[in-house]
Amino acid sequence: MGRRRVFSLGAAVFLAGSVVAVFADSAGMLITAQAIAGLGGAAVLPTSLAIVSATS
Repeated sequence: MGRRRVFSLGAAVFLAGSVVAVFADSAGMLITAQAIAGLGGAAVLPTSLAIVSATS
């Protein structure tokens, strides 16, 4: 898939989860939004490290 694409997709998922969390109207919705943001963050962190190691 490529490092850039996975990074961009992870950042978009993280952003979407964060926006949903801000406007959550129940605890269940907040927990679900935080889980979605966590999945996005889990994609961003290792991909960012891979991008840094590939460029240096």
